[in-house]
Amino acid sequence: MITESTTRAERIDQQLAKAGWSSSARQVVEELVPIGRIGSRQRPGRARERVRRLCCALLLPDGRPIAIVEAKKSSRDALAGERHAADYADRIKSIHGFDPFTFLANGNEVFFWRRLLYPTRPASGFFTREDLERLAFLDRFHEPLLGASVEPGSSTGLTRSWQLRARAMVRQVYWCPIKTVSERIETAQRRFLLVLATGTGKTRGAIALIELLRRAKIQRVLFLA
Repeated sequence: MITESTTRAERIDQQLAKAGWSSSARQVVEELVPIGRIGSRQRPGRARERVRRLCCALLLPDGRPIAIVEAKKSSRDALAGERHAADYADRIKSIHGFDPFTFLANGNEVFFWRRLLYPTRPASGFFTREDLERLAFLDRFHEPLLGASVEPGSSTGLTRSWQLRARAMVRQVYWCPIKTVSERIETAQRRFLLVLATGTGKTRGAIALIELLRRAKIQRVLFLA
């Protein structure tokens, strides 16, 4: 029978190592007890049934946890640990003043939870420390897109006011300005479909969105053509 500990040892630990997280380098602390400071172990004699254990925490160089990993055995749904993980995240936040990122895993699937913005979503694997530090920087220092605007003739190369309007799909297809798209991003929506005929300004509209994101200190934007 495959247990949670077996799943951790044979699958999840290897997946973490592939992303650069190594317990030997003190980047991972296992089975933490959310009592007192993170990193404290259960005291001898304490009733085990009264203490919930965290599978592991992913640590920054200064020892602060930037993410937690809630693991389930491979026969269980990885999302089954969401409520449990949220309890630990709340405890870590109360101690360190930082809402840690959360991974839910069962050896077959990995889900990522950025609680400040988005619900749990599938991920291709565990994020590297660089990835998590970049997201933490955005959460702390990004500037709001609400109220941002792009003027015709600015550095985006837009010369016609109608080019600032694009067809966007959030839950339904409707016409809205690029400014509205940026506001939707600010309200934690992730998917948009922009549709314009050939030669009517899709690329310039994309450049305008990129300019807005860069103003808000978004560090990386991937544009594929």
